[in-house]
Amino acid sequence: MTPGTIPHANTPHNSYYLSQRAWLDQLRLMVELAYPSWALMPAIGAIVRSHLPCAVMNFGWADLLTLHPLATWVYPLKPHVYEQFLANPQDIFDDVPIKAMRDSHGRFLQMIEASPGYEQAPIYKDMLQAYGARWGLSCPITTKQWLGFITLYRQAELGPYPEEDWQTLASAGEILTALDDHQHTQPSGDETAPPARREAVTASLCLTADGSMLAQSPATKNILFLARQTGMGPPLWARDDWHALPEAVTQAAQALFNHPEPFQQTTVSHQLPWGKFDFQLEKMQARHPTLKDVMNITIRHHEPLDIAIARKLWGWAMSPQEKRILIISARNNSQEQIAQNLNISVGTLKSYTNELLARFNAPTRQALMQAVLNSSDHP
Repeated sequence: MTPGTIPHANTPHNSYYLSQRAWLDQLRLMVELAYPSWALMPAIGAIVRSHLPCAVMNFGWADLLTLHPLATWVYPLKPHVYEQFLANPQDIFDDVPIKAMRDSHGRFLQMIEASPGYEQAPIYKDMLQAYGARWGLSCPITTKQWLGFITLYRQAELGPYPEEDWQTLASAGEILTALDDHQHTQPSGDETAPPARREAVTASLCLTADGSMLAQSPATKNILFLARQTGMGPPLWARDDWHALPEAVTQAAQALFNHPEPFQQTTVSHQLPWGKFDFQLEKMQARHPTLKDVMNITIRHHEPLDIAIARKLWGWAMSPQEKRILIISARNNSQEQIAQNLNISVGTLKSYTNELLARFNAPTRQALMQAVLNSSDHP
C-alpha cells in the first residue's frame, strides 16, 4: 500500500453495514454527543434509515406527564402534507393517540392499519398517501425529560414490517432513551472558543415578495429544522413561507424586498451550539413587468467537527472506543484531555492511537480524522 493511503470500510456493499451490532454502536455514539436531541435528529434519522428503509420518517416529542405534543421532525417533508396537518392536527392524534401508542409500545399502529376504513382515516388520506406509504413501525422512547416516538412508514406494496424489524427498532429505542442526558456535559479544555466546524450541506430556496416559497432544494427543510428548532415548540421550520427562516433572516429578506433598488444582496449568519448557518440573500428583478421580484437564498450549514466525524465514522471498521477517540479529538488536541474524557490513562490512549494509525496507514491522528471527513456518507 502506498504510504499515506488510508483504507476504510466505507463502501455501500460492505458487510459492516449489515451488522446490527455495528448499527446500534453507531447510534450509541451519536446519542453520546453533547448536543440536544433535536440537533442530532437528522443525523440519527439517517443512520436509522440505513438499517430500516422507509418512505417517510417522523420523530415526535411529547410531555412526559400531559402527553401534549411538544415538537416534531419529518423526513422527507412534503409542504402540502404539513399544511394539512397544521390545519387539523387533532385529526391525526385522534387516529393515533399518544397514550395508546405509549401503552402499546407503538403496536397500536398495527391495530389501526388492519381496521376497516383505514384508507379513509386522516393519517392515511391526508399524510401517508402522499408518500405512497401504508405500513408503519414505531417505538416509544422515554427519557428523563420527555416522551418521544420514532416512527417509520414504508410503501404499500412492501407489506407490513416483519416482527424482526419491530424488535430491531425497539433495540434502537433503548439506546435513544439516553438522548439529552449528555447535552449539559461540557468537554474539558478551553470552552471559550467555538468548536471547529466544516461545511456540511448547502441548500437554497426562492422567495416571492409576499414571503411565499416558490421552490427549494431537497436539503432545505433539514437545514431549516436545525437552524429554527432551538427548543421544544411548533414546527415553524416546516412552513412554506419566510417564517420558516430564523427571525433575523426573515427581517433581512423583508428589508431587501422593501428597498427601492432592484438588485440587492446581504448575508446573515446564524450561530448555534450545533452549527453555523450562513444565509446569502439576493433579490432579483423579474424580467417581465407583470411579474414580481423574487429572492434566492443560499444556506450554508457548517456543522461542529465532532458531529461531522461521528456521522462519517458509520462504515469505518473501528471499535466504539476507537471511534470515541477521533470524535473527542475534534474538540481536544491534548492527550491528557482526551484520556480524561474517556476515563482512561494516557498510556492506554497512546496504545489505542498507535494501533489505529498502524491499521489505517495514517501518519497522525489528524490525518486519520481528515480521511474520515473526506470519506463518503453512509449509504
